[in-house]
Amino acid sequence: MKRWPILHFCGVLLLMKTERVMSRYLPLTTAVREVADLLSDQPDKVVSLYGQLAEIEHSPGSDNQKSKQAAPLLSKLCALEFNRVESASLRLEKFVHLGATTKDNEMNEVCKRINKLDLRCEDWHLPESLWRDGIELVMKLEGRLAIHLAGGVLENTGMCIHPHFNCPYLPGSGVKGVARHAAWAKWNETKSFEDALKVAWTFGYPTGDTMPQKEKARTRPEKDYLDNFLALRKPEWFGKEGRYKSFAGLVSFLPAFPLAGGFKVVADVLTCHHPDYYKGENERATDDESPIPQFFPVIESGSRFRFVLRPLRSVGEAELPFGAEVLEWARAFLIEGMTLYGAGAKTAAGYGWFSYNPDEEKRRLAQQEEARKRRLLEEKSVAIQSELYALADPSPFQFGEMKKRFDELVAMATAERMELPGKQRIEDALNRMKKKLPQASPLDQLREKWAKQNMNAVIKSDIAKFDKQKPEQKKLIVELLREPEGVGAEIWSQIRQGQKGNIAKGVTALRTYCKNELKLGKMP
Repeated sequence: MKRWPILHFCGVLLLMKTERVMSRYLPLTTAVREVADLLSDQPDKVVSLYGQLAEIEHSPGSDNQKSKQAAPLLSKLCALEFNRVESASLRLEKFVHLGATTKDNEMNEVCKRINKLDLRCEDWHLPESLWRDGIELVMKLEGRLAIHLAGGVLENTGMCIHPHFNCPYLPGSGVKGVARHAAWAKWNETKSFEDALKVAWTFGYPTGDTMPQKEKARTRPEKDYLDNFLALRKPEWFGKEGRYKSFAGLVSFLPAFPLAGGFKVVADVLTCHHPDYYKGENERATDDESPIPQFFPVIESGSRFRFVLRPLRSVGEAELPFGAEVLEWARAFLIEGMTLYGAGAKTAAGYGWFSYNPDEEKRRLAQQEEARKRRLLEEKSVAIQSELYALADPSPFQFGEMKKRFDELVAMATAERMELPGKQRIEDALNRMKKKLPQASPLDQLREKWAKQNMNAVIKSDIAKFDKQKPEQKKLIVELLREPEGVGAEIWSQIRQGQKGNIAKGVTALRTYCKNELKLGKMP
């Protein structure tokens, strides 16, 4: 509840930064009053500061004078609850505490809020359903990453922070841009139609490399612009009336998030030692100028990011490549772009470049697949346990179904060479359930016996040797074969016609026994 009133402070402070709009200060005291009423941790100080602001508002003088007098009081008022703001994106992009050491302090505070939430990294991982049909790869950051520097309130101190998860990330648009640049650079070297098509199918058309309309702005021949190159080579696809003149591409680049426990955000500094010289105020760069440090947040090198590529729905055209093939193109372009060109700002100074280790990636994917299988076994085990405990008076059929599912789960765990979680508990529950079952009738026992045996074995033992069975057993066999469905019906449909030898004799004997001894009439 108390985070949202901070937005009122944001408006106040943003207006305070520019004197030419300070004529709007007076109406804003109403917003300050509303916020002050909601702050309760230090109400005495809040009321005192508000009283001073009210005195300034009703004192004589110009709006500019009042603005200068009110600025430090507003800053103190905001600081009372400022440290309670846990959202790094809100603090960095919307609300800043003005002061002499603003950038240094703010960068450290923002970094603290991001780093302490590393324990909750699992919250921002993508669901498995989003990347199972695509490609996932992890790359290691080898240089510090500075991204979205222009997005903050303070100059050149922004960072791309997710507003909900409170973690830094690479937007999907930025990931796609890096990969597309690598693809374009490859085409620019080869100038082949095949490489040009890979760019169009993967990232869409127009590709962004279009010849300017003004002749003075052109720096290359028409055929050296990728869009024009494709339009000239394949006008029926990429011309003005072409089928794919406006095409979105076949691959979706999802945002890249850091792995749990594998990243850290720190405050970096870039110091200009000769500001007057670079401004043009001094002809020479002398040592008597005052250095001006510029603090900005970066993601520390060594952090690992997960990149996910997903296929988009194709339009069903025969000339479009297969989705898996395009995903492999996108994967190669992404790896080359991140390792060769880097992401974010200051890449020419060594920031934002990644490394990719195929062997390490194979090991990670194998571990991930093993963890997925273990998780699946655990989920199935928990489901069976829950159902077992919920069955107060199970029927023999329910017991049989649960036993069958348990045996299948044991077989799955054995095949994967894994230990089944909760195996002993399930066995104990099945044993307790078995004791509660009513005593099976002789017919049920024969039915269960036939269900476990091979059909040919049943026919050779019980049917072919029908004459040698005891009268009680003969009656059970006939009753089971007369059932309208189940294992008895399946066996009878198999032997009722076309049998020879002992099996044919057994069928004739049981027909006679059913009609003459049991008085049940003809067999079905």
